Amino acid sequence: MTADPHSAPQLIGKARSAAPQDDPGWWAAGLYRTGAGYLLAGTGGPSSSFAPEPGGKGRVRELGETEAYNWAATHLSIDQAEEFFDHLAEDI
Repeated sequence: MTADPHSAPQLIGKARSAAPQDDPGWWAAGLYRTGAGYLLAGTGGPSSSFAPEPGGKGRVRELGETEAYNWAATHLSIDQAEEFFDHLAEDI
């Protein structure tokens, strides 16, 4: 499936840590497909990889296809990962 570079980002799935929200390592994130690739957007506590910059609300990172697949395979359901990355699941 080819993404339209002019379309809005498409949510692949969301995940969050099992820690309570007041835990410094807590995080919540969504993986999106865009016309240019993949975005991982999230927020979290000060010890998480999604800790916001001062004055910010969260973090957004661009991911390559394999990195996005690995995140999806680790944090989302098998169905979600296969729906968007079925062509990679056979190769990796």
